[in-house]
Amino acid sequence: GGEELSPMDVAAVSLDGLRRLIHAIHAKNPGVVIVVVALYPGTDGVLVDEESTLWIGAINAAVRAGLATEPNTIFANYSFPFGEEMFQTSKPGHPNCRGDKVIATAIVDALFRKGVLSRGLDLGDPTSCPAAAASNCSALSSPCCLRSAVCWPAADGSCAVYGPGQQNLKSGRVAIP
Repeated sequence: GGEELSPMDVAAVSLDGLRRLIHAIHAKNPGVVIVVVALYPGTDGVLVDEESTLWIGAINAAVRAGLATEPNTIFANYSFPFGEEMFQTSKPGHPNCRGDKVIATAIVDALFRKGVLSRGLDLGDPTSCPAAAASNCSALSSPCCLRSAVCWPAADGSCAVYGPGQQNLKSGRVAIP
């Protein structure tokens, strides 16, 4: 076993590696925009380990602050809801389709807010989306439906339930119900 690192030690090591990588990329192409995506929370099976969100949040905040002055570098932060299946069963620790939706939404929103994308998603004000409504997709507004990890905008304009996917443990393929 090695030495146990504090969250701030992890952030410092992460920042060092990220800065080296960012500088190497910008040495080849200074105009490229780099998106650094927040660290996943810990898992409790397919659920978020709620206790991990405190130290993961501290690491993400430190990395975000540490990269704030890097040119053409954007930090995409997100959070997974508690009590919902957000991780794969066949690849433990990896987000499932719901988790990927949350991360992709955060990336698109970060790129839009920084002016890299001319169009973004109508996500509205996150404080207007009640957490309890996540289990009642049909009651969500369009922006809250887009923000939700467990809902998606259906073709008919309604907000429908978005399942965690069904995983085939032999092939690793995922089917979304």
